[in-house]
Amino acid sequence: ILGDVGRTQRKYQGLVTQQSALWSIVGMIEDAESQREPEGGTAEPHLERGLALRGVSVEYDGNPVLRDVDVEMPVGSITALVGPSGAGKTTFVDLLTGLVQPSAGRVEVDGTPLPELDLRRWRGMIGYVLQELLLLNETVRMNVTLGDTEIDDAQVEQALRDAGAWEYVSRLEGGIDAPVGERGSLLSGGQRQRVAIARALLHRPQLLVLDEATAALDPENEAAVWDTVAKLRGRTTVVAISHQPSVVRVADRVYRVAGGTVQRLEAPQST
Repeated sequence: ILGDVGRTQRKYQGLVTQQSALWSIVGMIEDAESQREPEGGTAEPHLERGLALRGVSVEYDGNPVLRDVDVEMPVGSITALVGPSGAGKTTFVDLLTGLVQPSAGRVEVDGTPLPELDLRRWRGMIGYVLQELLLLNETVRMNVTLGDTEIDDAQVEQALRDAGAWEYVSRLEGGIDAPVGERGSLLSGGQRQRVAIARALLHRPQLLVLDEATAALDPENEAAVWDTVAKLRGRTTVVAISHQPSVVRVADRVYRVAGGTVQRLEAPQST
């Protein structure tokens, strides 16, 4: 009898543990469902005139992050967002990609409110380069194409040229099939960043977002990357986030993000 009681007790304890795990999973599912992003609209996105934020405010848990922001970014221009870390610069670009919804105001693409657009197609028109690079322990080609076998050599070369990377890649033993090493260890910091930019440019994005993309570079390599970005003017709309002032010299429009506000500053390439 004692053996039966012991087995029953162990089964009961196992059931209690499983029930606790079940409710934990249910809670996670409900939390994820509550944060499901909007489906978006059906309008075909076009970027021929520019982007705009109209009276946009954003709050997180009742705390204001951005307040009453009015910004215009003409097509083909380079817009720089400068300011201290945590000021709301990344939230600004998350608004452009539809990852964050404004609590007031609206985001427009060629005058169309973002919620009316097909978000999947809109995001397919955006290239994104982060500070934290993800380079595979593979070849240059693989890191640009991410294994897409439909991309040919000419397309890879063009993306590398647009990113200012072709000159050194063409000199590597193996060229685009040269290994980059673990996390790009066989390349310099500037070279790694240019390969990441080439990846973002491969599919000819209409909008290129650079989120602190040069933060880990020394001043010389940082200046070289911004010189490369400047050559995209007129072909690609660029929004560059940086807490370094060096981005200002290549920008058409410069906005300082601080204390929840966005203030336009003078830019050398003012438009």
